[in-house]
Amino acid sequence: MKENDIVNEEIEQTRESYKPVAKRGAILFFALTGLQAISDMYEYSLTSYQAVFLNALKTAKPDRVLQARLRFIIERLTQLVYEFTCMGIFEKHKLMFSF
Repeated sequence: MKENDIVNEEIEQTRESYKPVAKRGAILFFALTGLQAISDMYEYSLTSYQAVFLNALKTAKPDRVLQARLRFIIERLTQLVYEFTCMGIFEKHKLMFSF
């Protein structure tokens, strides 16, 4: 039972340390879905966003230092979401989305 408690605590600490990535991911997803207020043509599914998110996790630069790893994941996620979004929106809306 003690080992189980120790493992559960380690899992909880690891999960907590990735919250900044989850927060950035949520912000980017709602920025993406907010584009629908501009045009009904801009509809993005959670499934397509999840594919971008998982790609960011896979392609972010690895690092043994957790804070550096989190920074690399956030940077890669931001870049991939921006590229994914700009691929599907009108040129006149890209500047607004960039802000």
